[in-house]
Amino acid sequence: MQYEDQLILQSGGSDCQKAFMDRLLNSELFLYFEYDIAADALYLHRRRGGAQTTQKEERFLASLSEYEDRLVYHDSVLTLKEIFRDAMRGAESESELLFRKDAKADGKFTYYSISCFPKEREGKPTWLYGVLHDVNEKVKAREHARALMSQLDNVLSALYTNIFQMDLNKGLVYHINRFGAGFQLDREPQTLTEYVWERINLRVIAEESVEEYLNWLKPGYIEEKTQHGSYEFEAKLKLYDASEYHWYTETIMPIDDEPGIYIRLRRDINELHEMRSQQYELTEMVHMAEYNRSVLDIMASLAEFRNAENGPHIQHVRGLTGLLLDEIAIRFPKYGLTQSKIGRYVWAATIHDIGKMAIADAILNKPGKLTPEEREIMKTHTVRGEEIVKRLQVKNAEDIAVCCDVVRHHHERYDGAGYPDGLKGDEIAIGVQAVSAADVYDALVSERCYKGGYAHDEAIRMIVSGECGSFSADVLECLEAIAPQIRALYKDDPRLTSHTSYCSHECE
Repeated sequence: MQYEDQLILQSGGSDCQKAFMDRLLNSELFLYFEYDIAADALYLHRRRGGAQTTQKEERFLASLSEYEDRLVYHDSVLTLKEIFRDAMRGAESESELLFRKDAKADGKFTYYSISCFPKEREGKPTWLYGVLHDVNEKVKAREHARALMSQLDNVLSALYTNIFQMDLNKGLVYHINRFGAGFQLDREPQTLTEYVWERINLRVIAEESVEEYLNWLKPGYIEEKTQHGSYEFEAKLKLYDASEYHWYTETIMPIDDEPGIYIRLRRDINELHEMRSQQYELTEMVHMAEYNRSVLDIMASLAEFRNAENGPHIQHVRGLTGLLLDEIAIRFPKYGLTQSKIGRYVWAATIHDIGKMAIADAILNKPGKLTPEEREIMKTHTVRGEEIVKRLQVKNAEDIAVCCDVVRHHHERYDGAGYPDGLKGDEIAIGVQAVSAADVYDALVSERCYKGGYAHDEAIRMIVSGECGSFSADVLECLEAIAPQIRALYKDDPRLTSHTSYCSHECE
């Protein structure tokens, strides 16, 4: 079966999905391929004007060296071989390489991102599937940014503002002036002691930098600091009647064959210092976000463990949320779902039940139905979860807002019958609605301590019919459209082949 036909088959055959796949297959940015391992044959696919075009390369890997600079740039050959080897071992692989535009011998080399994976997930694969995605503009932008940063670094590094000579044999400091094509020593030097104390008293040297300059007056200090080469430190100074302090680098270097004579260089690094501070703050924010996400992931896993529910629930809800929001983004642009927004909701879906950490085991793992009193306690996992998330020091306001919204409102329903706030209609964010639908579906097909699991088709029918609460028509339309993809997500799960008529707490 050819790759694009397989994709369309997986889509469920809906007109909207077929149109979407046609756009992809006709795109100048994508090439799809299949590789017959036994025959060593590569098939490249694309549609043109409604007709399918296929390019076949016989003995592709065996003769790959012959394709150098005809199909694949020679520096990319080893990368391509490694990607195929990984896929033949059963692992999905991805990298960047230089490929002829449109896979034509006269096309120009273009950067493509290549993804390759085996048809069979178990046993020895017989076919490989993959996609080439044109990322040339992305690579150019990345290289341009690197070049700009390199130029900026060179400019800042070369920007010396002052040059001095220090004669410690006589205890004098000379300013070196630029003169024509050369340099000239100042005719009126200062003693080192006068030079340092004058700048301290005039507050040229900021208070936090005073100690290092006073160290210069200690016998043998500069000699000791420069015995293995140059000595450098950063100082905060206010020079030339400036209105505010700037950061400078002071570098003192000994002159060979002239003991006691030193060259001192001072350069303005204020912009670099600010950039470094901003970079440090950004790095700290990233580290904090990664730490917080790791902690929340662990706590979410613990919540699932305490709830006698295994880990796949987390992965399934996260995966279902991503599939559903991708479909909503395609069908309903009105929601403005960018990949960044979808990513936030997908991650937040992982921790939707984190508040169950605060629920007693006797209620959390009780077989059968809960009493009304117990059910009210169980409902508090939404608000308790929000309290847990808010305690984290997450600096990204959008991240924390999405997490709190998902954790608190994933049991709200479109008709206002949900909890804890009784939100109704579009008061519930579309991302939260997607998490809710994903959570209900996985709850239906999963076996719990108080129920068995429903089969896939029955679970979809129950959600669409409203037996598990009210969802918006847009969400239900997309849920039905991705039903084949949901089945694929659960393809190795025996729960979808069984049907038991136990009651689910999600549908009470």
